[in-house]
Amino acid sequence: MFALGIHSVEKKQSVFVLRGGEIVARHAWTGDYDETEKLLVAIQAVLKQAACGFNDLKKIFVVSGPGGFSSTRIGVTVANTLAFALRIPVYGVPLTEGHAAENMIKKQSARSVQPRNRFVKPIYNTPPSITMKPQ
Repeated sequence: MFALGIHSVEKKQSVFVLRGGEIVARHAWTGDYDETEKLLVAIQAVLKQAACGFNDLKKIFVVSGPGGFSSTRIGVTVANTLAFALRIPVYGVPLTEGHAAENMIKKQSARSVQPRNRFVKPIYNTPPSITMKPQ
């Protein structure tokens, strides 16, 4: 069983494919406010590296935050959209200080828990201010 992991909330970002709780393919990069350009390309590359297609995925794990507004929003949106389109569960994994995101996802993937909600909600470092009037 294949699962996809997405981590876009920190400067060091990655996507990876897990099989049986172990990472079998990984693509990492340093984010520079370019998640919209790199995330889907990285997912496609890591699936190819793992000899796995979208239809082979049975679960998606995404680091849900806390993180910056855009990087967190993009990672969570991609995870939710893929899970919805593929009709598979999506799991949000909150980032805990001092713990590597990929290790947290590996632990979560080894457990057989049901997602609490149909979609993952992002956790931001600060409230988004995109709708506030400029001063």
